[in-house]
Amino acid sequence: MLTDTIEREAKIEAPTVQITRLQEAAETIRDNALSAARSRLPARQQDAPLADLLRLPAFLNNLKYGLAEGATNVIVANDGNVQAVYHFEESANPDSETEEALTPDVGVHLLLLVDSNSAALDAFVRSLDGTLTGLICQLPSPALAKRTSILNVIPITQEDVDNRRGYGALLSSMFARPVKLWARKK
Repeated sequence: MLTDTIEREAKIEAPTVQITRLQEAAETIRDNALSAARSRLPARQQDAPLADLLRLPAFLNNLKYGLAEGATNVIVANDGNVQAVYHFEESANPDSETEEALTPDVGVHLLLLVDSNSAALDAFVRSLDGTLTGLICQLPSPALAKRTSILNVIPITQEDVDNRRGYGALLSSMFARPVKLWARKK
């Protein structure tokens, strides 16, 4: 009976540690992305208040890329089934070269090339997205405060790529080819 009690206590403590690590990982992703986005701005803008920076399309684009890099690092460290990660834009901004460019979407769109999709990977990505979205919603931006999700992670297999099926077709696209962020060394 004492052994049964100890095992139950151990099971109760494990999720708390995991949640804490996920929270820490999400905070690191957010903080590193904000820092990198700020450092990529012209020197005269780098010390501006965060609320002002979050209105700048260049800052938001840099933030999005930093979030993509950070999420990639956490996902591949968690799941050995991931073979490569690609960042893609869900939709192109038609006004990107005009003075009236639309504010970019801060959603991070990733394709994960996996050996096979798994419920564990899906659950991990949903947890990471929920935690990261909660942190992003706390930033001083009304537009970000309304976000219900930041990560759009789509697993694809080599078969999807070979058969140009679904999002797998993007990897051979001539016009909207995703950017490879990471690949497992063979």
